[in-house]
Amino acid sequence: MTTLPVTLADVAQRISGTHDSAMPDDLRQAAVLRLYVLLKIMFFVHAAAVLLNLVGPGMFGWSRGCALLGAIEHGFGLVITGAFLASIRRGRTEAETLLNWALGYQVVTCFVAAYAEQMQGVGGISIVAVLILMFPLFVPRDVKKTLLAGVLSAAVAPIAVLLFRSMATRALPAFDVVPLVLNFVFAGFAVVPSKVMAHLARQVKSARRMGAYELTSKLGAGGMGEVWRARHRLLRRPAAIKLIRPEALGRSDANLVLSRFEREAQATAGLESPHTVELYDFGVAQDNSLYYVMELLNGQNLESHVAEFGPMPPERVIYILRQVLDSLDDAHSRGLVHRDVKPANILICRKGRQYDFVKVVDFGLVRITADSERASQITETGEGKILGTPAYLAPESVTGSDPVDGRSDLYAVGCVAYFLLTGHNVFEANSPMTMAVAHATETPSAPSSRGVSVPRELDALVLKCLRKRPGERPAEAYGLSQELALVPLDRPWSNERAEEFWNGNLSDKAFLQATKTVIGEAPTAIIEPMLSA
Repeated sequence: MTTLPVTLADVAQRISGTHDSAMPDDLRQAAVLRLYVLLKIMFFVHAAAVLLNLVGPGMFGWSRGCALLGAIEHGFGLVITGAFLASIRRGRTEAETLLNWALGYQVVTCFVAAYAEQMQGVGGISIVAVLILMFPLFVPRDVKKTLLAGVLSAAVAPIAVLLFRSMATRALPAFDVVPLVLNFVFAGFAVVPSKVMAHLARQVKSARRMGAYELTSKLGAGGMGEVWRARHRLLRRPAAIKLIRPEALGRSDANLVLSRFEREAQATAGLESPHTVELYDFGVAQDNSLYYVMELLNGQNLESHVAEFGPMPPERVIYILRQVLDSLDDAHSRGLVHRDVKPANILICRKGRQYDFVKVVDFGLVRITADSERASQITETGEGKILGTPAYLAPESVTGSDPVDGRSDLYAVGCVAYFLLTGHNVFEANSPMTMAVAHATETPSAPSSRGVSVPRELDALVLKCLRKRPGERPAEAYGLSQELALVPLDRPWSNERAEEFWNGNLSDKAFLQATKTVIGEAPTAIIEPMLSA
């Protein structure tokens, strides 16, 4: 049998069109940040230089022609730098493109710097040589691009020198060729930091490989692990990876962490509702990190959404809740109870032309009910502990008076509805324990008592979900969804209304798919809440 001349990895690399040493996304974004800082500095340098050239003929004895040309050059540099800064701030240009543009900017900057040196009569090693060495640290590129930019930057310096000398009206010292030659030498040295950065990028990429996936940027971290943006190395499909590092398994509850993580992956994989986050893969990495791979969602969790935009109109709340209930109905029909239904675990997304498309995430606390066919597969969940989020806990989860089943999730749905309609939790408390006790003992007020307009039928359904005894709540998610559909509304929410809202308020936001940095503000990334508390 003939041995194939290439490996599968070679094929994957050729199909993907990316070299193995390509910089990870987050390092590329960090390079854009450094470039932005450099550009800011250069902007003020060019502005000051324009001013100096305008007053130079009188104060420094420069010829008017040389000073005028200097002002024009620095003015051009000012415009180019300002345009570059604006392009980064808009955030619409890929980081890779910005870093490539920076190589051309390097050449222009070196030409202007060489001309300015001649005007000021500076001797010794040229500032051009310093810039040639400095740029690869701010703008890491591969060796070929770095060398090309360095050689071109060194080559424009003699042109600047000859241009200045042709316009000078005063006596000039003898032409010194040594600094110009050193510029080319430094262009060769500039490949050293480029090689170092490429080597570090390869090491980072190797450390971030999870099976067939490659981690590109960190989205968030929590008590149960980390969430990373990733992509399939062969298909280039974007994904979100949740993982637990080995050090997290060294704690006394390592078995509990492992079982919860494994249960979440298995439970999520078996669900079919389009409103449940889709699981792609699950496994153990070379460094013994546990991971599972899910779809990367372009959306915002409801907790963040209400915090930013305030309470929702009743018709939109119903539109969202019915999708949540579709996910829960699928889970309940398989004997699974989510046990952590809350706004932070519900995302409204944009899926193609569908807006306000709901995805329920984080099945880390899922429980398999006793009457399920999979009951024998249940693992240790930390019995005796109160699991979940206090503001959305069903009374039976606190007291243990009744079994935790699908009706416990529907209680949480009532809490979510209350929050979406009013912007407040059902009960306000200063501590998690006080909050949990309130759910077990206190009678909730209707959402409409909070000063918002809510249809009487919707008010009643929310309070029905919030009843203390499970038997008095809606019996199943599907039935509750049907009851919500019957609530009379003047103008029901629709995909068209959702699209109008998104285009008017959310079109410029950087949701999960955007790890680009918003310069001048804190980095913006709405993090998918797949991190168990």
